[in-house]
Amino acid sequence: MLRILSFLLFLFVFTNYAITQELEIKTSATLSYEPGFFFKKPKSDDMDKALKEIRKNVWLSYTSTFSDAKMKQYLKVKEQIDPEIDNFITSLSVVDVNVKSELKTFTVYARAKINDTAVNARLSFLSKAGQTATGDGSPFTFLFIAKQAEKVLDFRDLDNNYEYTERRSADYSFKAYNPSFIDTAVTNILSTAGFEVISYSDLIIQCDAPNLNTISENLLKNDSMTADVRKKVIESAKKCDIDFLAIAILDIGIKSKIASNQNREINVSVQGQVWDIQKKLPRVIASIGPISSGVNEKDDLTAIKKALQTPSEEVAKGLVDQLNAKNIN
Repeated sequence: MLRILSFLLFLFVFTNYAITQELEIKTSATLSYEPGFFFKKPKSDDMDKALKEIRKNVWLSYTSTFSDAKMKQYLKVKEQIDPEIDNFITSLSVVDVNVKSELKTFTVYARAKINDTAVNARLSFLSKAGQTATGDGSPFTFLFIAKQAEKVLDFRDLDNNYEYTERRSADYSFKAYNPSFIDTAVTNILSTAGFEVISYSDLIIQCDAPNLNTISENLLKNDSMTADVRKKVIESAKKCDIDFLAIAILDIGIKSKIASNQNREINVSVQGQVWDIQKKLPRVIASIGPISSGVNEKDDLTAIKKALQTPSEEVAKGLVDQLNAKNIN
């Protein structure tokens, strides 16, 4: 049985896609052609037409993976993006060509890679936030709270009879800290997207916002931040002229793996909301998650670091897509 004994508390000040990400797309195109009397295969002009069709199909397959928010953002600038498709396709290779001369058709099978980072950067540049001068955007802050069970269920296989025992997760005691690897991965994303970010720590200093210990203690007794604490956070943010506030919770689960090496299996799930706090009643303008990831490592600290990386980046990208789709800067 899992029992929550302590919590990790992270403050993420978001602000650039640090690593280029390429997505592989597999597609095909079938075209008709006129076989020659002596030469039954498609001519070079036919292949050129097929490759042109392949490129279109690659792009259609890629955009079909967009989230609703990212698709809305793309459709707004489609006429500007589509002429630049070749700039985003980093490689294109023909895998196979199937010719059916009796039907006067041929099918080209191809594999391509798209620079997803470049596409995101271009969409960001064309967004309202991306075209807003530094210092002119709406100020917002992000508070991400990670909680982790310190006791886990341990499994042992004794003569095919499972024995269940509870033990501490490698005897680690996790306390509040702000890991630099999360700052680097996540803050860069929103910074590149053109958003103006205020650190929550500045709200604590300048606007009497609840400190991290207060929020942590509140979460120790509840599954989520209570209304009174959230109200104090919002009131403090308004006092500092913050327009948008995001609060999200990352749940970290640790359990032993049924194996001789007893690796630690870490699962992280994150979800949260972005609030427009400019008016009397805060309004939800973006919803985050749940986004999950899981890893297996020898020790908890290494596993937690790896497991937090992916959902944190995905949350940041999701926030950018949703805010851009609503022309929020």
